[in-house]
Amino acid sequence: TAVVMPGLAPQVLTSTVSITASQSDSNLANTTANAVLTIGNRAPLANAGSDQSTLVSAAITLDGSASFDPDGHLPLMYEWQQVGGTPIMLSSNAVSRPTFIAPSAPSILRFSLIVTDSLGLQSTEMASAVVTVTDRPVTNLVAVNDSPTTLGRSTMFVAWAEGSNMVYTWNFGDGATAANQTVVHTYELSGTYTAIVTATNGSGSVTATTPVTITNLSPLANAGPDRIAGINSVVTLDGSGSADPDGHLPLSYKWQQISGSSVVLSSGTISRPVFTAPNAPAVLAFSLIVTDSMGLRSPVSDTVVITASDRPITAMWVLNSSPTTLGQATWFTATTDGSNVAYTWNFGDGALALGNPISHTYSAQGFYTAIVTATNGVSLLTAALPVTITNLAPVAVAGSDQDVIVNSTVSLDGSGSYDQDGHVPLTYQWAQVGGPMVLLNSAVISRPTFTAPITPNVLTFTLRVTDAYGLVSVIDTTEIRVNAQAITNLQAHNNSPLKVGRSVNFTATLAAGSNVLYQWNFGDGVISNPTTLLTATHVYTRYGSFTAIVTATNQSGINGVETLVVIQPYAVYIPLLRKDS
Repeated sequence: TAVVMPGLAPQVLTSTVSITASQSDSNLANTTANAVLTIGNRAPLANAGSDQSTLVSAAITLDGSASFDPDGHLPLMYEWQQVGGTPIMLSSNAVSRPTFIAPSAPSILRFSLIVTDSLGLQSTEMASAVVTVTDRPVTNLVAVNDSPTTLGRSTMFVAWAEGSNMVYTWNFGDGATAANQTVVHTYELSGTYTAIVTATNGSGSVTATTPVTITNLSPLANAGPDRIAGINSVVTLDGSGSADPDGHLPLSYKWQQISGSSVVLSSGTISRPVFTAPNAPAVLAFSLIVTDSMGLRSPVSDTVVITASDRPITAMWVLNSSPTTLGQATWFTATTDGSNVAYTWNFGDGALALGNPISHTYSAQGFYTAIVTATNGVSLLTAALPVTITNLAPVAVAGSDQDVIVNSTVSLDGSGSYDQDGHVPLTYQWAQVGGPMVLLNSAVISRPTFTAPITPNVLTFTLRVTDAYGLVSVIDTTEIRVNAQAITNLQAHNNSPLKVGRSVNFTATLAAGSNVLYQWNFGDGVISNPTTLLTATHVYTRYGSFTAIVTATNQSGINGVETLVVIQPYAVYIPLLRKDS
């Protein structure tokens, strides 16, 4: 017979089983029969547990342990799956109670569960579970800063709080804001401020305060120690010792003279200005105020006193410009290490003078000793120095030797004469010491003239010059060589043609020449004697053409020139006689 479990519909599972029946009657024999038994299997029921709420980053356990199988087909197999929210990793998706770590940010996580019984039958419906992840509430907010802070420097702010995913915003109390857990801020004014930090997340916000102190200590002016300075010396005020406790540099400086003879500072706004002390004793006072780079001034000024007094004369250096040419000024200079010094000079020639530097002109050449005395209100010192006054003789220059023509106008030239010291004007003295005497137009000028002799000769002249102080030069000599005038453009002429026996006239001409002797070669074998005459005559005894040559000679040379002479024969006329027949 078929066996069916009461109350269950038949399931897909079918099995053939052996059924053994027995009876209590001992007289009956045991019998065995085979039968087909159909067994029903109901689907397991998945249960993913209740929805949960948790905090970010917390450990969470999903619970599918309430799932069951109506038929008790155990163990069940589990299959978990995330179907929504920030992805996470389950410790296992095949256990009844898997665990995971919640995300670090709020999220809604959704999971599904399917179970399968030990016979492989899967639950017909998925179970679902929702895990809501929320931020941890903000608690215990604390804010701190590293003040007191010097003005101009950054103050650091840090906030801590319990909670998750917090955003920190700051209000620094001076109108400025910032966002972050750790921030820095630089205040523009000193003072006390209250900084407020707000920590906010999805669960709400909390605020906290922290006091802030911004300091700015006043700078300290230091004008340096009081000092004594020499009259007319360069003095440096020194405010470089001024300081700012907060290091607010650079400092700015303001110097002001508050007493004493007025002086001019090189600058009133630098740490080390300079000025020139007065040229008379005085007491000078200066005040200094400094201001730091944040604009804070020193609360009080500092004062320095400079006492200017004469420096005693302990050393003196003297110079003069000699050797000096007579007639020129000699300069004297004295230098001392004292102040307000007066100088008195004795030049060694009887002259005295006050001043420095100073000049003096000596009236005679020679060697002198000058003495200077330096005095001021506290000391006196003297010094001596040698002086040399020179006067070099002038130099006579009579000019170069010359070659001139007889009877010409000649100029002597002493203009090259000079005085080595510049003692001009020079005076001149010319004298003739050789040759035929000539007459100078002046013997006391630099360039006298005269007329050369009419015959060649050699003239010698001397020159002596005297400078403006009467010093005479050594004599210089020049030589004038008087030469005949050179013969130029010599020409010869005659009055031929003429008949034989007639006198031929010859004439020589020249453009220039002096002391000339003329000699004629008439070309027919006759030569005349030298003569100073420019003309000559000659009678030819035969007819024909002749070349006559005239030779002109003087000290400068010999010139010759030809002239053609034509001599014609006489004609003889014989009369014709007529004979009558």
